[in-house]
Amino acid sequence: MTTRLTTRGTTRSTTRGTSPAPSFTPASIANLAVWLDAMDASTVLRDTGSGFVPAANGEAVARWVDKSANAHILAQTVSGNRPLLSTSAGPSGGRAITFDGANDFLLKASLVFDFPCTVFTVMRQNSFTTSDMVYETRGAGGRPLLIQRVAAGQIRGPFDSPIVSHTLSTWNVVTQRMSATVNTVRIDGGTENSGTAGASSGAGSLTIGANNLGLSAWCHVDFAAIIAYSRILTADEEAQVRNFLKTQYGTP
Repeated sequence: MTTRLTTRGTTRSTTRGTSPAPSFTPASIANLAVWLDAMDASTVLRDTGSGFVPAANGEAVARWVDKSANAHILAQTVSGNRPLLSTSAGPSGGRAITFDGANDFLLKASLVFDFPCTVFTVMRQNSFTTSDMVYETRGAGGRPLLIQRVAAGQIRGPFDSPIVSHTLSTWNVVTQRMSATVNTVRIDGGTENSGTAGASSGAGSLTIGANNLGLSAWCHVDFAAIIAYSRILTADEEAQVRNFLKTQYGTP
């Protein structure tokens, strides 16, 4: 319903029942493939034995539910291999899912995204062994992934490039733009590091915290969010997502 208001000889119209334009979310950009958000309690679930309910602080996470329209569910059916929810270990004292580097991982055993893609990971490396897998999309040969490699705090994209220094025990946004020929990694809003890639043979699943089907290379990492798009975002689009994460999590 429209109401006409008169003030000091001028007339203006207002419309009841309308709302302001929606604020930005990752879904505001096309081709959102997955949006995992530890801040959203309704998406981080424990297994009661008869169903799944939001996990409380210190409880094992059996499911992490994707907030994109694709509604992927990353799950762990083995109780001893489940990461834990912390309601205070995340950026700015917020929520995070912690992986112990021994046997924790979450898995979606079907295609979630492949090259070309842009991936944002809000993460903290706590310690290091060798070749710890932060996340991986299963597939022989090249596939989108992020790996801790060779030295503490060093991370690399697929095809072992580029090589980027990442400070341990620090929350950051790691942004990757990946195609079958070029991979880039950026820490927060810093310099984009570029590396050369080769041909891809395709992804087939998404594993967080380990390689392929969680067989080895478990990572010592806390996660607050993972957001992936099934295309290469522009610099402006990247900045919009990083600004959203900064507002949401207090990341640099």
